[in-house]
Amino acid sequence: MYISLSMCYLPIFVALIMTGAIHGEALWNPKLLYLTPGIWEKSGLDFWGAFLFETPFAFFRGVTWLLFPALIVLFLIFSSKAEQRYRKSNKL
Repeated sequence: MYISLSMCYLPIFVALIMTGAIHGEALWNPKLLYLTPGIWEKSGLDFWGAFLFETPFAFFRGVTWLLFPALIVLFLIFSSKAEQRYRKSNKL
């Protein structure tokens, strides 16, 4: 069951990457998660105000993008654990 669930999320994840809904570069460069224009050119209190305002939105954008890979990995781990328990129960 868990393997089929992980395989269901895999094409969704690939489709989101191919359509550009998920930007893989943003996972390695978190500056891309901040969508406020000119935030990195500001300085002083203007920068900190814009940065602190935008940070929760950027955080949730990044966490949402990591949801699908995390689900795929977790379901694969759960399937291996379930198979181990099934084999252990059959030996008894």
